[in-house]
Amino acid sequence: MSFQKQTLQPEETPRLMRAIGHAFGVWYEEADLEQVRQMLEPTRFRVAVDDGEIIGTFGSYELQLSVPGGRVAASGVSMVTVVPTHRRRGVLTDLMREHFPIAKERGEIVAVLWASESHIYHRFGFGIGSFRDHVRIEKRVSRLEKRIDFQTDNLSLKFVDKAEALRRFPAIYERCFQTRPGFVSRTPAWWEWRILGDLAHKRGSATPYRHVILQRDGEDVGYVVFVNKNPHGIGSMEVHIIELMGIDGAAERALWAFVLDLDLSNRLEASNQPIDAPVYWMLAEPRRMERTRLDTLWVKVLAVEGALSSRRYAYPGRLVFSLEDEFFAENSGCYELLIDELGVGRCQRTDQPATIALTSRTLGSLYLGSVCVWELSQAGMLHGEDEALRLADQMFRWRVPAYCPHIF
Repeated sequence: MSFQKQTLQPEETPRLMRAIGHAFGVWYEEADLEQVRQMLEPTRFRVAVDDGEIIGTFGSYELQLSVPGGRVAASGVSMVTVVPTHRRRGVLTDLMREHFPIAKERGEIVAVLWASESHIYHRFGFGIGSFRDHVRIEKRVSRLEKRIDFQTDNLSLKFVDKAEALRRFPAIYERCFQTRPGFVSRTPAWWEWRILGDLAHKRGSATPYRHVILQRDGEDVGYVVFVNKNPHGIGSMEVHIIELMGIDGAAERALWAFVLDLDLSNRLEASNQPIDAPVYWMLAEPRRMERTRLDTLWVKVLAVEGALSSRRYAYPGRLVFSLEDEFFAENSGCYELLIDELGVGRCQRTDQPATIALTSRTLGSLYLGSVCVWELSQAGMLHGEDEALRLADQMFRWRVPAYCPHIF
């Protein structure tokens, strides 16, 4: 198939979104287009054009990604589509192949994305790096094992409007960013137009966003954004959490206690929660909480030496591994990873024999520290000597599971 690739022009946003709408089966209103215009970085979006029509889209955002012990520059891959009339013709493969060297040249040492379909991205060397829980709690089983005493703990809650949320929430988010892998940076435009955007035509039966900030001893320590739905009128209220963020376990527990105790509610749902959210352990009947585990961030390491030298590790040692990267062949080879007693790593190419064999997919899964080497080896996704597998698992696993708070 013959098609042209070109950089998106700002005035082409409506055509871009029309193509994306065809691929995802949705219709975008003018408000959606304005939201995209405010966040779009046109020079980072490439489109495939056939006979004057956009038939493929591929974008990325310039992000900072939190990793164990630090942060790295990342390419946030987004809006990747091929219109239904042009599938299976190599459009996506061509756009993806073009993107990796460009992103690496920019200094973005990893690429990350949320996968709309999970079978697509393995072949490009992405691996699942983090997970989320969809949580559902019926009011009748929401009793807490231990009550949170807001007065004794000097905790206070306050509803705030969007303007005040925009002023105060980002600092809380940044503190959380520093403590957990998987977070991605947010620009002011992202906060205003996406995180707290709340487009009216997308609400359905829900209320506008409600923003609540938590203080402890007069300091901002957490927030929750939620909506209410009353599918059958007053008395049938459901609480749907958009985002819940606390700087520590005590702040998170207080916010969960607040949303679980809202008057007139029958059910609470949260579609994107970290797998270690404290609510499970807070409930008097934790087995009654419904949890569905889903993948979130998919990770592709673009600069192996830079990426592995930029995160911290849980255990010292020396590991020599081979890497096979079929889609980005320049990464294939043998590497030595040295970890000192402080968890600082140094990775470099070597001609020494490898004791463990990785693929780009498995390296992406291990990078954020939430996926177990043993689990991958049991699934036949990596191979090595038993001692090397144990050492790799001790090295890569991080004490806090990765979590990405929002889709980009």
